[in-house]
Amino acid sequence: MSRRRQTAACTWSIRATTGCRSLTPRWRHRASFGAALNLSAPKYLAFDADRIWVADEYNHRILLLDRGHRLLGVLGTGKRGRGPNAYYKPEAVLARAPHVWVIDTYNDRIVLLRVEEK
Repeated sequence: MSRRRQTAACTWSIRATTGCRSLTPRWRHRASFGAALNLSAPKYLAFDADRIWVADEYNHRILLLDRGHRLLGVLGTGKRGRGPNAYYKPEAVLARAPHVWVIDTYNDRIVLLRVEEK
């Protein structure tokens, strides 16, 4: 396996050999976001059409962003809790319109939500 990194241009290349073929994916760093959203241990994200759902674990919330990383909505109060709009360290989110599943880890539950556009 060989790896090459070029920090100034933000180009990463990884070459891995698997069996009799080798893969050479190329990635370019396009954007980083999180500071403006005050993320704390973001875990998993899901894409739903033109939206991005992010599980923000230590902020006890799920964020809904557009493809430009602008905040569209928040599920949760930002404080750990139990109830219809409260989460305790949600670790994962899965979105398939019009439904969103939230893995609310420390509340020992999976929450199924139906999201309706206004």
